[in-house]
Amino acid sequence: MPESHARQPSVSPQEGDTLDNVTISEDEARNIMKGLFDLPRLTHSLALGRIAKDERLTAFTDGFMQRNNIQVLTIGYIDSDEFWPRIFRQQRLNKINKADNDNLLAAKIIFVPASTEGPPTGYTTRLELTGKTSTVYELLSISQAEVDSIAASTSQQQLGNTAFATPNEAKETVVSALIAALQRVETGSVEMKDQKAADASLEGIQKIIIKEALASARENIEEWQKAVQENVERPWEKLNACFVHREAGAETILENIQKLTESVDDFLKQLAADENNSELLKVIGLTFLEKVPPFYPELSDGVKTKLLEMVCPFIIEDTQEERPKLVTIEPIDDNMFIPGIAEDSVEIHYSIEKTEKFPLSHAKIEIYKNDGELVYSNNQKIQIVDNGIFYWTGHISQAEARSDQSFIRTDESPFTIKISASVDSEFNNSFQDESNASVNQYVDTFLDNYEIAKYIEAKTKLDKFKYFIKLAGPMFLEISREKDEEWKLRYQGSLDYLSQKVRARTFLGREIMIHDSYWPYVSTIETRLGREYFNNPYYTIGGFNIRFQRGSDKYVSNHSYGMALDIGADRNLFFVRPSLAFLGILANFQFFNNRSTVEEQKEINQRLLDLELEEIEIDSLALGVAYINENELSVSELGNHIESVASLIGQFSNQFNNLVEENKFLRNEIHFLNQKSLADQQELIESLHVLLPRKADDLLKILKQNLTVLSSSYTMGFRKALLVQKHLPTLDSKLMHLLNGLNIVSCVESLKEACAQPENGEYSGWVTGVNILLPEDVPNTQSYSGVTRYLENSTQQLIAILGAAPYAKLTDVVKGNLDLMKRIALEGFIVIDESFVREFYTARDTNGNEVISWGGDWGDRKDYMHFEYVETNRF
Repeated sequence: MPESHARQPSVSPQEGDTLDNVTISEDEARNIMKGLFDLPRLTHSLALGRIAKDERLTAFTDGFMQRNNIQVLTIGYIDSDEFWPRIFRQQRLNKINKADNDNLLAAKIIFVPASTEGPPTGYTTRLELTGKTSTVYELLSISQAEVDSIAASTSQQQLGNTAFATPNEAKETVVSALIAALQRVETGSVEMKDQKAADASLEGIQKIIIKEALASARENIEEWQKAVQENVERPWEKLNACFVHREAGAETILENIQKLTESVDDFLKQLAADENNSELLKVIGLTFLEKVPPFYPELSDGVKTKLLEMVCPFIIEDTQEERPKLVTIEPIDDNMFIPGIAEDSVEIHYSIEKTEKFPLSHAKIEIYKNDGELVYSNNQKIQIVDNGIFYWTGHISQAEARSDQSFIRTDESPFTIKISASVDSEFNNSFQDESNASVNQYVDTFLDNYEIAKYIEAKTKLDKFKYFIKLAGPMFLEISREKDEEWKLRYQGSLDYLSQKVRARTFLGREIMIHDSYWPYVSTIETRLGREYFNNPYYTIGGFNIRFQRGSDKYVSNHSYGMALDIGADRNLFFVRPSLAFLGILANFQFFNNRSTVEEQKEINQRLLDLELEEIEIDSLALGVAYINENELSVSELGNHIESVASLIGQFSNQFNNLVEENKFLRNEIHFLNQKSLADQQELIESLHVLLPRKADDLLKILKQNLTVLSSSYTMGFRKALLVQKHLPTLDSKLMHLLNGLNIVSCVESLKEACAQPENGEYSGWVTGVNILLPEDVPNTQSYSGVTRYLENSTQQLIAILGAAPYAKLTDVVKGNLDLMKRIALEGFIVIDESFVREFYTARDTNGNEVISWGGDWGDRKDYMHFEYVETNRF
């Protein structure tokens, strides 16, 4: 009900009173009737009625009453001061005497007109929750003050100052807010009940009394603030003696009260540390044992004064006159500040406020490294603004010149940023604020060892650094594995280690970067190989390259440590697990998990080159793989189709021979055509010229249907995808002959010619026997088993490499490696000599253990160029 429509309070009649007769005039009666039918009042009545009957609200309040034993819950606006009080919904837990409604909880919904003049044009809304008596709050185990606070805070949070055009428009929002308020009351009730046992103890009682004393202090401050706002004369008279002369610190006092209330456990310990305080708290606590709160109102004024004197020193801390905070710097959480690596800068967000009392006109920024040394100062570019930004590149301008670098370093972090503002240029009595920031932890080791960092696999300096951040952790973990702390302290990270261990040397006439531990073996190998490999164009050498293994963002490559060489990388290729799949198809060989010798693999390479594959055939392979995937073709189904077609051709052959015999019989019968009845003549002619050709066509149609299905699966799919015509040319030719129907079509045409009617219509010149082409001998189904076995084996190899649904995965592999496949088809995948590989293979440590691994010998991938140092203690 709008507050603007409320009448002045009237005295309610009491039980037993005798009511006077009232005489009113006709005009007064008419005015009363107008009031009863006031349109805004009626609008609010209808809106509140809808809210009270909302299904969500009804369902929740039913449960709320049951759980908390609230006998009556009313929803509406029932303030006795209202001219026309309304209870829009009254829910009762049980049938009870209407006069016995002590445990009644009223939920009030108040619409406040946006304007008090004229008809309402909009409303804001607030909630109130009121228990009729203290019984309600005892049932809920929550104080009236807490319920009032919950209603007020929920109103502020969920309704706020939102304006609604009509009360009805606010229905959903108000229902949600009212449910939320009741839920918070109930939650607070449960928490209070859970605390009862603890509160019953002496310490629990003491905590409650302290909280209540703090709450009383808060009320005193707030009462004084209200008096000031309302221009009450001599407002300080409302202040407790503890707070007199500390009015300027009122907000700090309130903050202190809140902090002490929230940490009452620690606060009690602080108070009890004083012997006098401890004795007073004990006496007060014993007084209220086995009683229920609130306790504070029951204390005498003298005890209340002593309590306030006890807590006062803690409440008024830091309340001396405070200087305004006119300079602020936002906290900086940039952990990627990389000065000296790229055009990077740290963003310093600040605000400087000028006031009438402090007309700040000068400002400066100073930056100090972590030992307090000033390294940067600037009083030219700091503007007196709100929400200003200053960008610092990390360049040092104040410190003594250094030979190593001119930027702030990681080991000088965290550095302090200080902004000062003052009325005068001498910065006397200035306002200041500080914040800390840091250089990224990897900047120093990156810049200090940049000659080595240049070998990080990335183009720009910035990209190298970003890549190094990912590498740094796993690299040093690998380098320092099983090393003691003394060893680790020798190096400032992995780049520092590499700077001391990897250096330039010459191998086979080419400069390489190689680790000290690997070089003695490589130097010996060079001596054994002789001069034929010096500067050989097929034996180019690559080595030091700081990166992860190909295809991984977890495992660091041995190239990163100068412990791997790549020989002839452009002709000795690298295959990860998926690409081994298409290599196996091209070469018709199982490379996966197969440790073949160099010579065996070079022989396979030569067989591949002898196939003389053309680029168009590689494109056709890709189309075949895609066709198998799109049509979900199965090798086993293909084998069944082949057997089925071969069987059908055999059946066709038998049935066709029967049709040939029938043709001979009918041609013989037609010689006696004139001796037959007219009906027999017609039947004979139809049998020979119509029915017999039709039978032949039907046989051919059935066979062609099956041939079409088989032909598309094989010729469009597996034949292309697995290069059958290249790897099994003879068997492929037989199968294609089968799929082309052998000579069956010619046989049918030959039979149909023998059934044709003579051009002149005369049969006298016919002969009984004519030459009809017969089907060829149908090959046994075993003739095609070699093809199906090849397809099955190839598919199983793909499954071993790629997993289930291999052709779906192979589609992407082939698509992404089509150019590489064409290159392999033309050039092969390995040219390295067995004798060259053998020299690395045979390298041994002093215990006779193998120390160098060749990538062509690996199982789940093949890296024919790669020779890496694998000795256990290689670092």
